[in-house]
Amino acid sequence: MSVSMLATVITAAAACGGAAAALWGLRYAKGLIDTAVSDRQVDRVLALHHDWTTGEVGDARVRFSELMYRAGEEAFGPRKCWRPDWESLIPPNPAVPKDVRTARFLGYYPEDMLSGRGNRPIHDLRQVLWCFDRMNEARKRASSLDEDLLISLMGHSVVWWNLLCGRLETLAGGHVYSLMQLASWMEEMGWRKDPRNEHRKMPENDYPGGEENVPIPRISTSGKSPVRQAPLKTRRRQTPR
Repeated sequence: MSVSMLATVITAAAACGGAAAALWGLRYAKGLIDTAVSDRQVDRVLALHHDWTTGEVGDARVRFSELMYRAGEEAFGPRKCWRPDWESLIPPNPAVPKDVRTARFLGYYPEDMLSGRGNRPIHDLRQVLWCFDRMNEARKRASSLDEDLLISLMGHSVVWWNLLCGRLETLAGGHVYSLMQLASWMEEMGWRKDPRNEHRKMPENDYPGGEENVPIPRISTSGKSPVRQAPLKTRRRQTPR
């Protein structure tokens, strides 16, 4: 082999090696980028879940769901939950007729649930719905979230709250529609098949329905300030959803 031919072979081999190295480098860089994107998607879901379970939203979720269980157990029996309408959540106003005040029986928290901060059920519900609104908007941007993780962590809660809000008119509270969209998407994505839900009670079991056909539960007052009502039936404290 002549010197010139050998040089050509060496040059070609070097070029091939350089191309291979460049290709490997591109693949490695892509892998790093994909990993970083995946990590960010996971982090965003975890941040949404943290927002849901802690802070103001977490406190509002616990208070409101406990109140709905109290009303549900008074009306339907142990471990049953009440589905409110908007009218029942309006804080009682002494200036309105008595029948209107009576219908607003979920406008205050009972005395033993007060934290000294003046929380009201309708304000807590809005906190919860705004949280679902944020989740739903993030979910619509598919590349921003790890969908499987979102379904696993939030599927049960989303569907449970969607059932709780089933009697709330969307025209009177637009954020309810975001919750409905999110719950519908969870169902389409098969949240019930997630292993986390294999041994969990399904949300539908908490809601017997028929709120229109039972007496109004004795939960909070219709007067100027919340006071303790007559003792309710003995009940087991429910796990907030």
